[in-house]
Amino acid sequence: MRKFLNLLFAVIILALIAACQSASQENKEDLIQSNDDRDQEDFVQEGPGQLHASIDVVPFNDLVEEADLIANVKIDNKVGEFNEPTPTSIFSLDIETVYKGDMDKENTKTTVYQIGNEEWVFEGHKYTFQPNETYILFLKETVGVDDSEYFILNEHAGLFKQTDDETIVKLAYDDETLESTESDDSLDMSLLNFNEEDDTFNEDEIQTFEKNAFISKLNEELQR
Repeated sequence: MRKFLNLLFAVIILALIAACQSASQENKEDLIQSNDDRDQEDFVQEGPGQLHASIDVVPFNDLVEEADLIANVKIDNKVGEFNEPTPTSIFSLDIETVYKGDMDKENTKTTVYQIGNEEWVFEGHKYTFQPNETYILFLKETVGVDDSEYFILNEHAGLFKQTDDETIVKLAYDDETLESTESDDSLDMSLLNFNEEDDTFNEDEIQTFEKNAFISKLNEELQR
């Protein structure tokens, strides 16, 4: 009788083990299939991915105060990019005129980091910087590296692009403390390098200034 019970118990244990192994294999296969489906849903994309972030727009007077370097610059070329910790492009640029900061940097080159690269664009911007473009930039020195490297204060909300000899355009997030001195109606939008298919693009946020008036406003803030 004891032998029969032992045999029956052994059969039951083996049956339970077999059932557990079968369930484990089914769960594993389901998990693999689920991961495959998730990979296809999350990571298959057409064109650059979109980076979205909430930006607290810094008023113009605070940009002037916080910047280590304010300068009229000309974009030279893109020299590199990386994805971690944040997708970023690295640009070389020529400093033409310094309004605030080390005046010895005039007519020299420097390096600027801009969020977004070939794989990822930031709020609808695909390479806001292009070779030979001219900007007035409000820059902050990077920490712990060469002091000739900078990042852009307020990112694309702090970009002021010179589209011709007489016009400056604030590319995004209109600043209520700044009054536009030029009409946007005649502005060639192709000069701004926006990705107009993205729903973050907003033409109404662009501000246009007559260059001399903008420089006068900048000098007023610098003298406060």
